[in-house]
Amino acid sequence: MEDRITYASVAFRKHGETYLGSVPMGDLALFPKDPAETMRAAASVYQTALAEISRWQADAHALRQAKTPLPVRKAWELGDIIHRMNDGLAELGCLLENPYDHLEQHAGLPSKRISGFVTLRRYVPNPELIPEGLPWNRILKTVKSTGLAIAAGSYEAS
Repeated sequence: MEDRITYASVAFRKHGETYLGSVPMGDLALFPKDPAETMRAAASVYQTALAEISRWQADAHALRQAKTPLPVRKAWELGDIIHRMNDGLAELGCLLENPYDHLEQHAGLPSKRISGFVTLRRYVPNPELIPEGLPWNRILKTVKSTGLAIAAGSYEAS
């Protein structure tokens, strides 16, 4: 029987200018290292992701101000930030519970939008595969199938 990796479920709440992590008591034993040290590291991963998301939001706002449609490559960037955050937490033995709810609350991003960006990132491993200038609104309703086509090199902009 293969070993199954079990992660501790973590949540974050804002405390002043920082974020504090919490974990259910039953999950403390799942941490491979000192729980306090792990939670500090997990909070750092989360805060770093929020800072990157804030910079991404500023760029997206500038595009809106310039009346430029959001490029798919830009959407991919946000998906990648979240992907790297989840990987960083997983390396610590953590799994963020309700990640879209957390990011909606702490970064003001709508859950449905985040979900599409993460789906794109899941299927397209490299932004260079995405056609330059392809607008997000063109693939909004077909993110998964378009992502798969882009990754396979068979996407043709029509």
